[in-house]
Amino acid sequence: GSIAGDGSFSAVQGNGSTSSTGWYPTHDYTGSVTGRVSGNSISGTERLNFTTGCPGQVLVINFGGSK
Repeated sequence: GSIAGDGSFSAVQGNGSTSSTGWYPTHDYTGSVTGRVSGNSISGTERLNFTTGCPGQVLVINFGGSK
């Protein structure tokens, strides 16, 4: 991943997999996270694209917070 001088950041995860003990059946996915840091605040979005387990489904998590 990387962070730019303006506070924006991004990262791409190639592949991931959930444990079959935590989720059944196992779910494989690709994912990314993007966002921005400004002063003491952060906001962004994490996105998981499932390829097995529930293929074609997308999980989007928006996050934010401040110190």
